[in-house]
Amino acid sequence: MKPLYRIDEKLNYDRFNLRANPFSKLSSEGIKNIDDIHVFQDIDSKIKELLSEVINKKSSVAFALVGDLGSGKTQRLKGIHRLMEKAGFSIYIKIDTNDIIKIIKDIFSVFYYMKEDKKGRFQKIKDKFDRALGKELEFDDIWLLEKGKFKSTDIGNKLKKYMSEFEVSCLILDELENLITAPEEDLISFFEVLRQFISDMPDSSLFVMATTKEGAEQIKKANPAFVMRLHRILEVEPLTDEKAIELVEKRVAAERIDPEKNLNPVYPFDESGIKYVNKMIKGNPRLLLRMLHTVLSAAVKDELIEIIDDRYISELMTTPSSVEEYILKVPQDLRDLVTLIIKKFNGGPVSYIEIAKETKLSPTMIYESLKELVGMGLMANEKGKFEVVQGVKLMLEESEKRES
Repeated sequence: MKPLYRIDEKLNYDRFNLRANPFSKLSSEGIKNIDDIHVFQDIDSKIKELLSEVINKKSSVAFALVGDLGSGKTQRLKGIHRLMEKAGFSIYIKIDTNDIIKIIKDIFSVFYYMKEDKKGRFQKIKDKFDRALGKELEFDDIWLLEKGKFKSTDIGNKLKKYMSEFEVSCLILDELENLITAPEEDLISFFEVLRQFISDMPDSSLFVMATTKEGAEQIKKANPAFVMRLHRILEVEPLTDEKAIELVEKRVAAERIDPEKNLNPVYPFDESGIKYVNKMIKGNPRLLLRMLHTVLSAAVKDELIEIIDDRYISELMTTPSSVEEYILKVPQDLRDLVTLIIKKFNGGPVSYIEIAKETKLSPTMIYESLKELVGMGLMANEKGKFEVVQGVKLMLEESEKRES
């Protein structure tokens, strides 16, 4: 069996009436006109209603987006951020640390630099003299924060004070699951800051957070009072087959060489192929794109393939005849991870935490990669443990027996 593809190869998609692989950019951050390829789901209607309450009715709302990695949370948050910036003022923070002091400083630094930009030359000179004289300036208490040595209620009230300076304001915190590895005391303190803020939000203010289901459970465990203060918790629903087809249609249209040439809007795919993949990856948008990228890359190298249907995809997904062939099926950027699991952990089962400790990489990044491999049918996941698919597992066991 042929390997699926090599990521370093330059492939020509002309015969499929495409300039390039439409599924190369998996995340919204790499796409300019993201609204053109966004697939509207029920959750978008709910978000629209909440935003309308804030912008038009002068009420305040705090809600959470909960969903798997790759389910479209960040794309929606970026859309909210753009809209709220136009309506008034918005802060978007992507959490990439479990250091709560750094996160608090990142939030308040937005206000600090805005005020610094507005200061005249005389005021800046005066600030220098005041600091030299030992006088405390406006943000000094924030810059001098230390873990376990601040009152969460004071910080929450200060956040309200600065947000209330705007007619319409918004605070967005993305990827909060990256925070949950912090010590329990830190988590309690941080979410107590947010609880204090959303308990008495300024008029026409919005707070939005996004996290995975696992992250949401840890947050609730650390500070249930904070979660109770949220007005809504919205779960991102998986893609239906119809929405998956719509997503493919929009992606493909963006790369068409001649938009008038093909009658089938998802060509070279057949709808059966898209539905097959969507079922396999359980409606996760990023995994769908990843899988279709892999499949299309393989199909473009096979001159006999004209239509990519469920039969062709199922053939690609069949169990390989050797471990080497299995590794060739894995996307190039994930092969080191799979090779590590095979060599270090004999194919698994192994937790993503164990792999993160071994590789010194982010647990979130490892978890996301493993979930992608599960979605592609290249790994199995049972009770939080990951391992290679059963056929490959048997090959490894047989090899171990022969060596012993």
